[in-house]
Amino acid sequence: MSSSTSRMEQNRTEEATNYDFQGFDSEEELNPLPSGVGQDSEDSDEQDQIGSPDSVNKTSPEETKKSGMRGLISRMKAISVQTFAQESILNVRSRVRRRLAHRQGQEAVSSDTSMLLESEDSLSNEIITPEDQHTNSESEEIGPSTALRKSDCERRLQDESITNERNRSLLTEKVASLETRLDEKELENGNLVAEIDDLKERNWRQEKHYGEKVPHLTRDLQQAQDRERALNQQVTSLQTSFNKTQDEATQLRAALHDCERRLYVAQKCHIEKVAELERVKKEIQAIKENLFSQVSRLQDESITNERNRSLLTEKVASLETRLDEKERQNENLVAEIDDLKERNWHQEKHYQEKVFLLTTALEQAQDRERALNQHSEETISKLREELKAKQEEEILAPSERHLNSTGVQTDEISPEPQQLETPAAEAQSESLWKRSLRGAMSVGKFIGVSAAYAFVAVGILSIGLHAHCDCPGQPF
Repeated sequence: MSSSTSRMEQNRTEEATNYDFQGFDSEEELNPLPSGVGQDSEDSDEQDQIGSPDSVNKTSPEETKKSGMRGLISRMKAISVQTFAQESILNVRSRVRRRLAHRQGQEAVSSDTSMLLESEDSLSNEIITPEDQHTNSESEEIGPSTALRKSDCERRLQDESITNERNRSLLTEKVASLETRLDEKELENGNLVAEIDDLKERNWRQEKHYGEKVPHLTRDLQQAQDRERALNQQVTSLQTSFNKTQDEATQLRAALHDCERRLYVAQKCHIEKVAELERVKKEIQAIKENLFSQVSRLQDESITNERNRSLLTEKVASLETRLDEKERQNENLVAEIDDLKERNWHQEKHYQEKVFLLTTALEQAQDRERALNQHSEETISKLREELKAKQEEEILAPSERHLNSTGVQTDEISPEPQQLETPAAEAQSESLWKRSLRGAMSVGKFIGVSAAYAFVAVGILSIGLHAHCDCPGQPF
């Protein structure tokens, strides 16, 4: 009894030592039981693994892991069936031998005892290994038994065999259910990964579409605003020059000697404006150099941000490949899908609102530009007519004063004085008009150039902010 138990423990130790996750080396290790015991489930597993077309061409880590798990399940089934059968045989033998030990002092063994031991050996030959068969000879030397005990032993052996078959079927069903759940989890994982890739691609397309459309609308809006401001400045300068021209004409009619002083003042103002324009030109040059330096710095920062983004992307990809737990991966994937859907919805809503606002602002700016163009044309034509009328009045006024002082009739006056005074008045009024218009245009040009550089700076800063928003972890 003790020798049989020690041999069984030794066999279990050897089986545990030879256990391998990638497969057994020989058919004896795969099926350590005798023929007919524990081989149906293993043969069915081997046929599933050999007959399935997926086991021929699969080389990915997930498929290798799946095949290893199936081999592990089949080996666990074989070991569990073998262990259960051996323990059942040991229990039956121990009970029979304990009962026969009480009869050990009797003189001979009856024929009933021999028949009982033979029936026991015939029932246990299916699961007892050849090394344990010599223990059957020990039971032939133990005391006699009755037919009642023989039938009792046979009934118990049948009950235990039925229990073993039931346990074996339960283990087979449990393993099949585990394999089915494993396949379902892997299929669900693949579907989630495909959905994530689809959402990422859609998000990238939408970002590219709106990223290309928004800069064009922003540039058109800025150009329209620049034109609107230039027209407003031009109208203001024209109105100012008209008022100044009217004041100068009134002053010329009041006192001619004041013209020389005003000419001197105008020349002095012109010199000061030229100096101021030179100073402004230097300031604009300094601003331009500063903007160029900022542009280069922003470009370097965008390159650094792109490099960091690529490194982070590679690191995330490497970390995702190292995940082993299927349930945690499913939860992370579902959370990522929800996050991407929410971000996609928010970005789409944000870009739609921004495009609508920019389109509306562009249309309004175009309407204002057309209205200002029409108003400026009307104002210019009106100013020209009024200036022409004033020139005619100034030409006719000296001749009328001369006639009143001399008392001579109009038809007796020679037209030569009018012809002499007309070019001088025209030249003087024309010079005043040109000076005022030139000053207004120079001021408008300076303001337009300053506004253009300001909008360029704002555009560059917006590009830098957009790049910083794409990579919030990088310094701006």
